[in-house]
Amino acid sequence: MLKQPVGQKRLTNVAVVRMKKSGMRFEIACYKNKVLNWREGIEKELNEVLQTETVFTNVSKAVIAKSEDLQKAFGTVDLAEICKMILKDGAVQVSDKEREVHMDSLSKDIVQNIADRLVHTDTGRALTQNAVESALKSIGFSVQPDQPAKKQALKAMEDIQKKLPGSFSRAKMRVRMTFPDHLLESINKYILEDCSATLLAVLVRVQKHEPTEAVSSPKAVFRFRPFQLAVLGI
Repeated sequence: MLKQPVGQKRLTNVAVVRMKKSGMRFEIACYKNKVLNWREGIEKELNEVLQTETVFTNVSKAVIAKSEDLQKAFGTVDLAEICKMILKDGAVQVSDKEREVHMDSLSKDIVQNIADRLVHTDTGRALTQNAVESALKSIGFSVQPDQPAKKQALKAMEDIQKKLPGSFSRAKMRVRMTFPDHLLESINKYILEDCSATLLAVLVRVQKHEPTEAVSSPKAVFRFRPFQLAVLGI
C-alpha cells in the first residue's frame, strides 16, 4: 500500500509554555529542558528552543492563535518576538512526575553548589550534604523551579551566613601561577620586599618541574591565598 506524505508537523516530546494576556491564553511548543537554558542565557538560538515558530491558543488541539488576537495582546504579529515574550514570562506546563524529577535534580545541584563554596568556620572542613540540607531547612529555604541552581545557591549562602552567624564561612580559594625560571628572582623580590605587611603574599609552596614534551622549559609554581589576587594585579 502506497503511503501518502503527511502534510502536518507532529509535535513530540513537547514542553508547553503558556501565557494569559488580555483575557486570552497563548501557548508555544518547546523542546524539553530548553526553556530553562534559554532563560539562563545558555541557549541563544530560538529555533533550538521552539518546536515550531507558531503561537497557539491550545497546543494539544493544534488551535493556532488569530493574528488580530496577537495584535491586541502583544501589539505585534511578529511571531518570533511574541515567542520570546512568552518564553521570558510564560509558565512551563509539565507533568507531576516531570516536575518532581526537575525539583529533585535542582535541589541536589543547589546543595552541591553550597557544599563547594562553604566550610565549617571552626574547623575549615568541607560541608557534607546532610549539613547543607540541615542548614537550608533551618533558614526555611525553598527551591524555586524557574530559577537556576547557582543563583539560588548564592542567595541561600547569604541567608545561611546571616541567619546562622559563625557557623559557616566561604571556602578559601587557591591560585596557581606558573612562570619561567628566569622570573623567579624578580617575583620573589616583589613578594617579599615590595608588598605591604597587611597584603603580603604568603608563599605556600614552590615546585620545580623538569622539562617535558608539554613544558618546554623549567617552570616555578607559586600557590597564593585568595587575598593576594589584588596585590599581584589579577
